[in-house]
Amino acid sequence: MGNTTKRHNKLSGKENIASCNRDWNNKEITQNHGAFDVVIKCEAHKFHAHKQLLSRHSDYFKAMFSSNMREQHQLVINLEITEAQMEIIMDFIYNSKLAVTSDNISDVISVSEYFQIPHIRNNCISYFKENVNLNNSLHLFHLYNFYNLIHEVMNTSNYICEHFEPVIKQEDSKSLSKDDIESLLALPNKVVFSEKNLYDLIINWVKHKTEERQQHFSQLLSHLNLNKLPTTVLKEMLLNEHLVQNNTYIKEVVEGLIKSRMNKDGSDYSDILVITSNRMTKYDTLCKKWLHIPPAYRLLISSRSSATAIKLENKLYVMGGYKQHRKIQTKNVLTSVESLDLNDQLSTWKEVADMKKRRCAHASAVLNGRVYVSGGLAVYKQQTTYEVFDPKQNRWCLLQQMKEGRMHHAMISYNGLLYSVGGVNQHTECLQTVECCDPISGKILLISPMKERRSLLALVVLNDEMYAIGGTNNTEGYLSTVEKYNFSSNLWSYITSLPKFQYGGKACVVNGRMYVFGGRNADNTFTNIVYDPIEGQWEEIECLNNNFIVGAVPV
Repeated sequence: MGNTTKRHNKLSGKENIASCNRDWNNKEITQNHGAFDVVIKCEAHKFHAHKQLLSRHSDYFKAMFSSNMREQHQLVINLEITEAQMEIIMDFIYNSKLAVTSDNISDVISVSEYFQIPHIRNNCISYFKENVNLNNSLHLFHLYNFYNLIHEVMNTSNYICEHFEPVIKQEDSKSLSKDDIESLLALPNKVVFSEKNLYDLIINWVKHKTEERQQHFSQLLSHLNLNKLPTTVLKEMLLNEHLVQNNTYIKEVVEGLIKSRMNKDGSDYSDILVITSNRMTKYDTLCKKWLHIPPAYRLLISSRSSATAIKLENKLYVMGGYKQHRKIQTKNVLTSVESLDLNDQLSTWKEVADMKKRRCAHASAVLNGRVYVSGGLAVYKQQTTYEVFDPKQNRWCLLQQMKEGRMHHAMISYNGLLYSVGGVNQHTECLQTVECCDPISGKILLISPMKERRSLLALVVLNDEMYAIGGTNNTEGYLSTVEKYNFSSNLWSYITSLPKFQYGGKACVVNGRMYVFGGRNADNTFTNIVYDPIEGQWEEIECLNNNFIVGAVPV
């Protein structure tokens, strides 16, 4: 792809041109347009033509024949193009025929841009929209970018932006020009699940021809948001990447980012996947905006309400719930579990082993490489057990009974233990109790209860403290209060209340801040919020969802 000029000025042969009448020197043409008044000479071939027709279709010829250029008065004009390229022009002007194929697209674009023929240009743009695919995407991107057509193409086709990461992982990316790489990185609205993939694109491209390309490393890296790279990647850059080690400025930037993340929970992430009953959205915490996700990637197999979602080893799991828009019957409460591999950008949701019990309104957490669920409801029966999923064996196992059956509760893991908090018991009473389960020994203990009864609460751990956020209960109704639990002192205390009453939200931690998505307010609207423990303040962020969510996970 590198030697663009040479390739774009040559055509492999006449077989690439549409089969049509090439006899331009016939009586019908001379009757309609008069006698030929110019001869275009290309290589060893002569094309008889009309200045007026050439000027009507081509701004290049219009300028040539209407200005004081010497060609205006010449009968024979020599052009340094191939015979096949001139045939494209003549076929189009005199026969109104233009066939754009994968074999001749380079020459057709070259003709359209050099001779400034808008109609041929429009056909080239349409060709991209109708024919681009994963295998030819980088070749076409290089071609259209060379002729400064890429932004016009992007206005008609979102293919490259929607499949951005699979596209840049193609082996052909190493043969792109520097301008191509910069144009790719600068594309707006590109779907990027990992800044690491953009970094890999740059590194692989530079190392393909290190001596020639290392001079461009700093400039290309400036297109990345290095703060979105995981800490492990930054450390790897610093320790093992010579391109970074040999660049004082980049080395200092990377060192600064690593130091700024020390002692911060969740600092390896910057985006949050928000999972609703049947789809996903993605929030960028650094840019404070929602990101686009391709439909095939974001849609779950089954629409399910009152389910839970967690992430384990960069795989997303959505468990249980009940079939949305179905009657509340036991058979509509699900045991099924769906999984999505976040490492594979072409992945779709797949079913894994079913849970042993039907569960909705349950809680889930990750501990020691396994997924745990607790409690929940099967319509007429409250579930009172723990269950564990081993992804390596793709198998669920039932564990011990809970101290007290609960639903609409929340659960987190901390220091090898599971904490189930609040919820509703079988008598529909809201709970303030907290039980601590050791899944290895099977022991379950009750620790200090919360200050308030809470169901449909959000729960998260930040800086070695557990936060119970909002919810609802039988006396106060909707809650705006927030309390935190100190594991060392076994005590609960209040912190700054929420801006609004909120229940049913899901919480996670990114870069030392708590995010709560999908909380429902007293007026039946939904709110997303973020808490900064240093400032001690809550802040609302843009909300796209208009329904309860099943999980929010950092990625």
